[in-house]
Amino acid sequence: FYEMFHDDADVGVSVLGFVYMKGTSAHAGFPESAYGVMVSRLVDAGYKVARVEQTETPDALKERKKRTVGKKPQVVCREVCGIVTKGTRTYCYLDDDSCFRTNDDRSGGGRGASTGPLVVIKEILLNSGKSTVEMDVNDEATEDDDDGAKAICEYGITVVDAITGTVTLGQFADDVLRSRICTLIASYGPSEVLIEGGENGASKTLVSLLQSACSPTTVISRVNPIERFPRSTAVSLEVRKMLDRTSADVHPWDATEAVKELHRRSYYPRSSRKKNPVNGNVGDCIGRWPEVLQACIQGGAELALSSFGAALFYLQRSLVDTEILSMGNVKAYIPPNNTLTSAEADKTDELSSTPEQLQNLFDKESRRDEGVDLVRGDEPHVECRSHESGAYASEAMIDHMALDGTTIANLELLHQITTGSFQGSLLSKIDFTQSPHGSRLLRAWLLRPLFRRADIDRRADVVEELTGGSAAMAMSEARTLLKKTGDIERLLSRVH
Repeated sequence: FYEMFHDDADVGVSVLGFVYMKGTSAHAGFPESAYGVMVSRLVDAGYKVARVEQTETPDALKERKKRTVGKKPQVVCREVCGIVTKGTRTYCYLDDDSCFRTNDDRSGGGRGASTGPLVVIKEILLNSGKSTVEMDVNDEATEDDDDGAKAICEYGITVVDAITGTVTLGQFADDVLRSRICTLIASYGPSEVLIEGGENGASKTLVSLLQSACSPTTVISRVNPIERFPRSTAVSLEVRKMLDRTSADVHPWDATEAVKELHRRSYYPRSSRKKNPVNGNVGDCIGRWPEVLQACIQGGAELALSSFGAALFYLQRSLVDTEILSMGNVKAYIPPNNTLTSAEADKTDELSSTPEQLQNLFDKESRRDEGVDLVRGDEPHVECRSHESGAYASEAMIDHMALDGTTIANLELLHQITTGSFQGSLLSKIDFTQSPHGSRLLRAWLLRPLFRRADIDRRADVVEELTGGSAAMAMSEARTLLKKTGDIERLLSRVH
């Protein structure tokens, strides 16, 4: 039985429809079997839910009394075992897991209204000689200028899909219209966004853009440059030492501090046990870490690592960091289009733009996820570069069409433009997939349409073959079986 007291009880009465229990102070509660339903309703309403459990038996309390010198403890230990927000919900054993077994919810690419990813954004303005306020005013004044495609800011982003345990890192420059960040928001549809607080934090332009581009149900929060990290109340000294940060004052947006914390907590295996990277070079002993994370550290993607540090802090506060990061599933994000002038892009490269290694990993992941390597065999892959020797890549070098956020919204690919609902969008009309992971793949294909005629003809030939003759009968049987598989990606994260 879970109980809520004082202000929390007032929320339970107003949001969940509870009735106050007898007593002089506000008090309400619900049975443990209703945990999943109640948490869903609170999270959907925009609240953070902390779950407190008793972690000590009366017999263990007696033993602790014997070992304690001085004032003896009088009550069994209770600890916060998890904090659930829109972007950090991992669906623990107490949650309703029906979403893992069906494909009824397609509105978020198989994620759901309250289970979209957590997006963390670090922003810097390239004209360091001006303050954030001055840059915001300058942005408004130059939005109508012909030179609006010049890079004026740079972003580091981290996208955390808590359900599948997938972390995506990226770093890119953007123009005065924030075209690339708009595309990011339109593509991922986050349920929670974290930005930097303080005087030198996120600009007013970015805040205004997020408020207009994100769904009305998206929670936008700030993480300050310096945050206090709560001390663990665990009975075990070993557990307290692991959960506590080395200092009570934490710098979430510090890239170096973030990498040191990754070493300290050992989310990923070390390549050498002889060196201690926490006290030395943070780039040591990362040979067995995810490739994308290695590329960010070795390539100097400071903004991407900065946003990852803020995401790490937030996941640790929610007590789901080990559950997500130990999956080791780290991917790269590269914007689908570059609206910057080539001359300005060359300047941006000098200011820690997207590392070449990160670009190559993204190309490799994209080809693998879309099955391009399987059908092309040994045919060399020609990468699409946004700028080469001062000129844009020719059409012959382009693999996919680049759809920005405005195009995705105006074509109603994912959501209806008037109501914002999934019903009525293009994806809702063509998605007849039988598995949630198939629905996500179709969504990804829709956002990156094929550009080469040979690739389009090849895909059309495959569809024609699978819809006729004996292959059609086999596909009919396969669809019935696929419908019973459930959401494999989500289920694998739960097994892990």
